[in-house]
Amino acid sequence: MRLLTVAAGEHLLQENSQVDRVYCLVHGTVSLWKGAQRLLQLAAPQVLGMEGYFAEYRRSPYAAVADTDLRVAAYSPSEIQGELLESESMGNMALQSLSGQLRHWWQRLDQPAEQCPVYYPADLQTYAPGQTVIREGESSRDIYRVVSTDAGLEVTQNGIRLNLLNQPGDFFGEMAALLHQPRNATVRSIGHSVLEVYPPGALNDAIAGHPDLALRMITSLAQRLADSNLQLSSCDGTGHIFL
Repeated sequence: MRLLTVAAGEHLLQENSQVDRVYCLVHGTVSLWKGAQRLLQLAAPQVLGMEGYFAEYRRSPYAAVADTDLRVAAYSPSEIQGELLESESMGNMALQSLSGQLRHWWQRLDQPAEQCPVYYPADLQTYAPGQTVIREGESSRDIYRVVSTDAGLEVTQNGIRLNLLNQPGDFFGEMAALLHQPRNATVRSIGHSVLEVYPPGALNDAIAGHPDLALRMITSLAQRLADSNLQLSSCDGTGHIFL
């Protein structure tokens, strides 16, 4: 058995790759992906790779991507079999993990389609504490969606703090892309953050393929504007947020 660290944004498992290790997630959060679709997000403790190991061709049916920095215990096939036979706690943890994942799929089958969690095809990027995502005055057009953040992303304008984005699913950056305006606010990651990043040209395609994406963006935008207006009303100046 080896203890490994995996940085946020890196792959623990590649889809359809040969499985030669079973992983026990000790600390952190990981997402399971099938192609461009994110299927499930899991927090420690979890067992990953076991279904791939016991599959006929020993290939992983999904990709596992770290949402946060991970600590994992990696077991070879012979080691995991020995652990399962000799350690009651390991056996219980593996059963709880796999049964929980299976329960998720049954619950998802029972949900109406509009209530199922929806994930959209985008690139994943990770940001370290203090790293700037968007800088005030720049002409970038990318659109962002929060996947995870341990301390939020701070929105400032002219050095004044306007908002804190800390909810998975929050969008930002869409106004500059739609209005072709320079960014007039700065967004900085306070802690470790994982974001989905959409090129501006992909927005129409994403909305066409996922109509509910427009509603989620509008809801996120409306809440952010309401929060920003409240903050600006207490300042000497006024402005508009074109993140």
